Amino acid sequence: MRKFIKESNMFKGNMPKKVIWPSNGNKSKLQHLRLGFYQLGIPVAVSDELGERSRESDYYVIHLDYGGAKPVEVIFDIAADRFITYEHMMTKDNFYFKTHASRHNVRKYPNMFPFPQSVSNMSYMVRFMDMRRRRMTAKKDFPIDLVGIFVNTDNGLRQKVVEKTRTFKKWESKVWMIKHPRLERDPIPEDLIGPKLRYSNHLETQARSKVCFALPGARKNKEASISFRHVELWGIGGVVIGLKPKTVLVGNPGQIWVEIKKDLSDFEEVIDGIIGDPKRRRKLAAAGIKYFDSTLNPESHAKYMLRMIQRNS
Repeated sequence: MRKFIKESNMFKGNMPKKVIWPSNGNKSKLQHLRLGFYQLGIPVAVSDELGERSRESDYYVIHLDYGGAKPVEVIFDIAADRFITYEHMMTKDNFYFKTHASRHNVRKYPNMFPFPQSVSNMSYMVRFMDMRRRRMTAKKDFPIDLVGIFVNTDNGLRQKVVEKTRTFKKWESKVWMIKHPRLERDPIPEDLIGPKLRYSNHLETQARSKVCFALPGARKNKEASISFRHVELWGIGGVVIGLKPKTVLVGNPGQIWVEIKKDLSDFEEVIDGIIGDPKRRRKLAAAGIKYFDSTLNPESHAKYMLRMIQRNS
């Protein structure tokens, strides 16, 4: 198998003279990557032609100009779906990066490379270090045991987590459902619905908690395992409770989350265990920070893409 798992954050090689960006490339996953190129000092130009070849929320065409006759073409698949691959966009001459790649598809397609998940809002980048410092230097344990604020999903997993958490009054928790602002979802019982927090308030709530739920993305039956929430929690030194991922984790960080079963049969035991074990929480927080700094921040995203292109050209 191609070597995309174990990566160093160093990049030694030719930098593109510029990156040519699709004019519709404004989604958070693209903004995250674009900031990485900016941090490396690589100019970015915008192209309407590449925008027309891209399909918003699914895949985007990016060109890396190294000064030769022909730029290197990248297809950046950001669809929150581990099952679908846009084969018609693959050629033997381009590179296909996918943020929610299954191991099966990475083995199947020789020019497909798994890509790390990003944060959901670029304002995170000016906030997260302060929250991380506060968590790392806190003299007292955090006042909230559990946080889980979810949009609804078709299979009801998030709703079940909220319902089950609320049955255990021993935990100081902030868990509720919110209505998805765009996508149609099954109705939510009124007693489970809570306020939609501003992004900054949501981050602060998580930063004040011992552990936070991060469950697979809210697209219907797509099993996009690593959500924005995972990345944002790892970056601030939060502790993630969630399911075993079904997509490739670039960088092979090991188990940096607290795992519960999908049927929630071990729910109380697992949560009691991690809430009552501050030493393990500190260890998980340190591992999550290490993973964010080596693989998940914007500069690391850009370096990873350049390394994979250089290594496989």
